[in-house]
Amino acid sequence: SLLLPYLTNGPFLLIIFMSIGFTAIREVFNFWMPAYLEKSAGLSKGVAAQFSSFFFVVWHSGYAFGRLALR
Repeated sequence: SLLLPYLTNGPFLLIIFMSIGFTAIREVFNFWMPAYLEKSAGLSKGVAAQFSSFFFVVWHSGYAFGRLALR
């Protein structure tokens, strides 16, 4: 009965599902991108890991700059 108001609140559920979805997308890229760069571009595992880290730097930088822009 304590959680029922939250579980029936549409915006709250939307935020929860968006958080789960974005986390799933991030983890898929985290797993898939180094393997893709290794196979398609012929990079070594170390170099592929370095190049794939740029995606996450950009992802988190965009989040940080977005938060600063809202102030």
